[in-house]
Amino acid sequence: NYRIGNPQLKPEFKNISEVNYSKTFSKGSYLGSGYFRYEEQPITDVAYPSQFDPTVLVNTTINGKNSIRYGMEHTVKYTFLKNLDAIVNGNIFYIYINGTVVQGEPDVKAEGYAFNTKATLSYRFPKQLTLQVNGNYESPRILLLGASIPIYSMDVSLNKMIGTKWIINATLSDAFN
Repeated sequence: NYRIGNPQLKPEFKNISEVNYSKTFSKGSYLGSGYFRYEEQPITDVAYPSQFDPTVLVNTTINGKNSIRYGMEHTVKYTFLKNLDAIVNGNIFYIYINGTVVQGEPDVKAEGYAFNTKATLSYRFPKQLTLQVNGNYESPRILLLGASIPIYSMDVSLNKMIGTKWIINATLSDAFN
């Protein structure tokens, strides 16, 4: 199993349209979005058996022919207590991608739904000290030859504001792995 680059990659072109709605409440806010994206020459990851040794898997990046993605994203921010804020975000979308993996072979198409979620809790202690916990989850993402594995992580950070220009920050990234 090895990874190679692709000097023949071309730029991808994106056409994006979206509609947003925002509402502010006394203790928080809501932002909702609906979007549609059409991409020409989308850059996508692929894996295929080596032509020299079929037991070896080659991973690389190629340009697909086109891709369509549409979905909805929602974000809610809420202040539970004077010093405790929560932000929750969810994004669900449909993906269709079309392309040629190996020249001379038929086009490959893949499609399906995927989603991402994020949550942030932030607590402000006295003396400008803040504790923040971030959690992220990405469902398997549709790729030209299948799907990626799910990705999840949790980060914890503690920061101290010094005056108005300085912040000292300590972060533990991907706390459980």
